[in-house]
Amino acid sequence: MMMGNLLQIPPVRLLASERAVFRGRPRYSTLEWAQKHMRIVHGPCKGQKWDAELTPYAKGVFEIFDRENVRKLFLIASSQVAKTTMALICLFAEQCRRQENMGFGYPDQLAARARHKAIAPLRGMLSGDDALQNYETVHRDGSRIYAMWAGSDSSTRSISMARVLIDEEDSAADKSAVLAMQERVT
Repeated sequence: MMMGNLLQIPPVRLLASERAVFRGRPRYSTLEWAQKHMRIVHGPCKGQKWDAELTPYAKGVFEIFDRENVRKLFLIASSQVAKTTMALICLFAEQCRRQENMGFGYPDQLAARARHKAIAPLRGMLSGDDALQNYETVHRDGSRIYAMWAGSDSSTRSISMARVLIDEEDSAADKSAVLAMQERVT
């Protein structure tokens, strides 16, 4: 008798917001994300999707970045070999996976730019037309990507971030600003 009553109970239906909370994190590597979502915007391959075969060393960088136990990763290479592009790919892929506050540090204010308006999965996370502020990008879930630069105490403000990537750290005139950026990581 009791069994018959249990079978008649309608299934629980979750609201879309509840399903979003319980949904697992996407599982894909940074390399997979890059090959699916990144397009080259300058140079002879302009308009084409990211091709790891053109920068074979990027695969190793992405594999190391994806390891949970890695806390710091330094890229030391010659100029114009896609170091900044690889760092941005790591940041954007991680933002799509985790949707937490992230930061990108630059050597000066001119280099600091919100760069991901054109990337479809990140564009879909923007909170609205005013989401791209001067030096931060606001997503629908409230997470942000902050641009920081050496020489600006306010840009390296005390906001906790899950990841911080610093571009051309050795170019920063104020080396203590680099440490301030690193301290943002939770």
